[in-house]
Amino acid sequence: MGQWFYAKNRTLILCMTMFVLSTRVICLEQCPEECYCLDTHIDCSHRSLTDVPFSLPSWAITLELQGNYIEKILPTAFVGLSSLISLDLSENHIGGFSRLVFAHTPQLEALLLRKNRLTSIPLGIESLANLRKLDLKANNISQITTIDVSRIAKIDVVDLSRNVLRDFPHLHVLQAANAKITKLDLSNNLLASLRSDTFIALQSLRVLRLSRNKIETIEKNAFQGLFALRFL
Repeated sequence: MGQWFYAKNRTLILCMTMFVLSTRVICLEQCPEECYCLDTHIDCSHRSLTDVPFSLPSWAITLELQGNYIEKILPTAFVGLSSLISLDLSENHIGGFSRLVFAHTPQLEALLLRKNRLTSIPLGIESLANLRKLDLKANNISQITTIDVSRIAKIDVVDLSRNVLRDFPHLHVLQAANAKITKLDLSNNLLASLRSDTFIALQSLRVLRLSRNKIETIEKNAFQGLFALRFL
């Protein structure tokens, strides 16, 4: 009788077993108390948080942490978030990152860090092979080195507006074939001059914003190499 029942209903039994197992997994990875979750979206924004919540669910694809009081991100803060695609840490008090922070988010495509206290390009972002958007608007970045540019060269959209940049490095040593930036926003900085060959390696650049700087000198060939440029 038992074998006959199993043979007739094994598909149903299998489906019920899979449902129970999947339910157990979801229960084990509940939404953090400080946050609101909907499907694969976790919203922890504007919660007066001082730290990233512990034990974030591994099923997260988008994570919003903007509008809090976070000053430091632990190297293990995003452990297990291997499927994370979008991370918003805007409007916090973050001054820098350990190189290990982004080692746990290999699929990240959008990293939003506007209105923090960063003074340089974050360490570790060069390991994010899928990163397409980096928003660093309204920080305290005063200098960018050629090494910094090499870190962001493979990102499609980079926003460095409303910082305190006084100079942009020569890019002779940067391999043009590796540079994939299509939109670069340098507006609302303190740039006083554009030297020859400043953007020569950014041959995929289509949009370059330089408004509201203090530019007085533009050297010959400053825009050399910008074959794809459509908006200046």
